[in-house]
Amino acid sequence: FAMGVWMALELALFLPAGAALDRWGPLPVALTCLVGLTAGFALLLVPGGFWPAIVVLGLAGGTGSGIVKTLGLILAPAVGRPRFLGRWMALATVGTVVAPGLVALTQRASLTASVLVTVAVGLAGALWLATAGRRYLAP
Repeated sequence: FAMGVWMALELALFLPAGAALDRWGPLPVALTCLVGLTAGFALLLVPGGFWPAIVVLGLAGGTGSGIVKTLGLILAPAVGRPRFLGRWMALATVGTVVAPGLVALTQRASLTASVLVTVAVGLAGALWLATAGRRYLAP
């Protein structure tokens, strides 16, 4: 049931996320998504935070709908675009395969450690995107 709520919220934001991307550009949308996902995972550490985490994760995931492919299109050079995009999506796929394995490894220590590592990576990514990412994604 929880995944259904998460996915319904994510699906409900597909179109508004696209409109926000068109209006404000990729940087604020990507930052909103990343900070929201990080906050959602952090809520898992709070007693009684499961359902709020599901809601925040669903909303944040919907905000970032298609952001990985959009960022790839923005960053791709004019010459060699297909090769760049192929490598971009290969790296994105590797991330979706490797990340759960890393979470599983940290979960062997404890669930709290696993969530803390996930939150730390999310915060580091948001910090990088807010600083160095501006160079590549500024309007």
